Amino acid sequence: MKTFLKLFTYLSKDALKDFSFSFWVLLYPIILISLYFVSFSGIMNQDMGTVRVAMTADNPYRQVFEQAGDYFEIIDVESEEAGKALVTEDKADGFLEKNLDVVVSQSMGIPQSVLKNVATQIKQVQSLGQGAASIDFNKSWVTQETTDVSQGTMLFYTAIASFAMYSLFSGVVCAAYLNGNLSPIGRRIMGSPFSKGKLIINCFMIGLLLNIASNAIMLVYTTQVLKINLFADWAGSLLLMLLGNVFGIAAGLLIGTNQKLTIQGRIIFALITNLVLSALAGMMGTAMKGFANTFMPGFNQFNPVALMVTGFYQLNRLVGSADLGRTYLLLGAYTLALLGCALWRLRRTRYDSL
Repeated sequence: MKTFLKLFTYLSKDALKDFSFSFWVLLYPIILISLYFVSFSGIMNQDMGTVRVAMTADNPYRQVFEQAGDYFEIIDVESEEAGKALVTEDKADGFLEKNLDVVVSQSMGIPQSVLKNVATQIKQVQSLGQGAASIDFNKSWVTQETTDVSQGTMLFYTAIASFAMYSLFSGVVCAAYLNGNLSPIGRRIMGSPFSKGKLIINCFMIGLLLNIASNAIMLVYTTQVLKINLFADWAGSLLLMLLGNVFGIAAGLLIGTNQKLTIQGRIIFALITNLVLSALAGMMGTAMKGFANTFMPGFNQFNPVALMVTGFYQLNRLVGSADLGRTYLLLGAYTLALLGCALWRLRRTRYDSL
């Protein structure tokens, strides 16, 4: 334990002095979360408000919208032309014609979508032979679970998943410490009687602790400073983040064994790998994720960042119905495979000179 604490102190100081580590692992998560907060905080808990519906007094579906109470505000108009004029002037969200066709403005939003969906549902019910006015809209024939997920929320989940895997930087540095030709620390260690197996374990644990500390700072900043509550199931979410950290260390160790790249080249390669996986999982918006799902069908089913994002969604937005067996299995298999390859490449090496 004493040896571990000394090594932890030494390696921690060395990591913090490194600008790449300090920026990408400690500062960048705070910066990006802050940018997301400024950009998306307004739509994270968006309120639909009242839908303004213009219709004539003799519209046969007027009673249907009156049953909805405060969700719809009915605006009486004398003619279709007057109703369409209100829509054009943005004084109504839509005009409901007598045949259930809906006229909305070109800049559609949530109220217009809701109005169109209601009109479509009425048409579907009528096609079954029932009158729309006789429908009991307060009776639910199915059990529903609603979520407050939004694009902003999913971007936050993607960022957290990406930052959990930033432990790969520690893995790259750990591999450098285990190769005498890559760093002064590595040369000292290779010339000492210190057990390489113990060093691998210690470096693994130290890298894990450093990134977990970074994740903890990010979560405290997100929940206490920005007041964003993303987790309903904290235990499951933290376990998923821990698995992401372990996966990142294993991936970083393997990348760090690439002898064709300098240490800075390996860090850049690790960064690019993480950013590409995160972008395809949706970190740059739904358009990039849609591109991946269209041109690389099935890729995000195995993308480790996408697996974590899906896990966060299931744990915190589908409370009580999360089944993460496949996610845990794939992340565990990835970690074991990467770690096995890394340890094989990190086997003892002889050097002509150091």
